[in-house]
Amino acid sequence: MKKFIILLSCIFILFDFSFGNKSIVLKELMKPSAIYVDNERLYVSEGTSIYIYSLKNYSLINKFGKEGEGPDEFKMKIGKIVLTNNELIINSVGKLSYYNKNGKLITSVKTGIIPPRFNFFPIKNKFVGVGMDFNKSNSHFCISLFDQEFNKQKELFKVQQTKNGKMFVFAPQIAMNSYFVYENKIYILSKNNSKINILNYKGDKLNSFKHGFKKTKFKKKEKQIFLKLLNKSIKSMKKSSFNIKDNIIIPEYHPEIISLKISNKMIYILGRKRNKKNGKLQSIIRVFNLEGEKILEKNINLNFFDNTETVLTTFGNFIFYKLKENENEEWILSLKHLK
Repeated sequence: MKKFIILLSCIFILFDFSFGNKSIVLKELMKPSAIYVDNERLYVSEGTSIYIYSLKNYSLINKFGKEGEGPDEFKMKIGKIVLTNNELIINSVGKLSYYNKNGKLITSVKTGIIPPRFNFFPIKNKFVGVGMDFNKSNSHFCISLFDQEFNKQKELFKVQQTKNGKMFVFAPQIAMNSYFVYENKIYILSKNNSKINILNYKGDKLNSFKHGFKKTKFKKKEKQIFLKLLNKSIKSMKKSSFNIKDNIIIPEYHPEIISLKISNKMIYILGRKRNKKNGKLQSIIRVFNLEGEKILEKNINLNFFDNTETVLTTFGNFIFYKLKENENEEWILSLKHLK
């Protein structure tokens, strides 16, 4: 089930779009799963390893991590990486690991695995992360405040994961990409999904702002392409006996936002809207300041559901980064300036 949840959370970044003319081959990569940037470096997670590249010349600075239970080892696939001014904070199964920006281990703490909880951001003497609540045949992802021992203290946002044993396909994406912690404040999707609420470290609401993305209906053709993509991914995991139609629920609408990230005092919200002329989904990046004032809106040439190649993206300093495998099985990093 955990691998299936990870799969669903990644499927919604399977798209392609036109970028600027700068591209770099990252020859060390085989099967990357996520990318992150700060002002100086690019970080790529791949399985239980992390690659650190310089943003000056894109040379490899360090690679660390492997599968296992030791200090520099991780169980299964690495989860979210949190970047602070001086540290990399790496989420993995049952553990939160603190590294310096060169990949040297500082310390680690056990988070526990029962009940399931993951993707923690530290905030003062607490953590914000995703947990799971179970109620008979139904379950929910819950973004909550946790204490220093990773006990749940306050629920902030809830997404239904299963109903009568069937999984809502967008639930992992919504849960894992609808919150961010920055400068000891929590930025999180509102209950009706139309706003971003700004909370203090105790979970009390300080302010909110509208992100501007509206519900977009899921077309029949898009559902067919999505199911095809999901079937292909399931087969690659050697779970061919898994019957998708009997185990998932595709909702009527796409989620309002795809991702929420904050870097250098700018909030980046990636969402989608339908082109009124051709009916295709467009990917829109909206940039806000920390008070919720919109600074920039850019239409990224995203052909959502037009192909099924794996593309990993992130953004920072008004630059969009894309990592994609080419026909020669090389991973190419491309950059697009938003301004």
